Amino acid sequence: MRPGAEAVLITRPALDVKVTAIPVADAAFAQDLLQGLPIGEAVERTLTRHSGFDFGRALAGLCSLGAFSQAVLP
Repeated sequence: MRPGAEAVLITRPALDVKVTAIPVADAAFAQDLLQGLPIGEAVERTLTRHSGFDFGRALAGLCSLGAFSQAVLP
């Protein structure tokens, strides 16, 4: 992302569209997960691009916003 760029997450819980501003690092992490990367690899990639990335906060925040509908186990 460009310097100064912002990220938003668009979710649709119960048919209501929600637009929520999220940290750029969280957006990068979510994008990696949604592209199918394993969680550990997504965390490592995000940390290399965003040194202040807080995995626990990001995961809790994304889950509470309804960013994920399922988990796929190997």
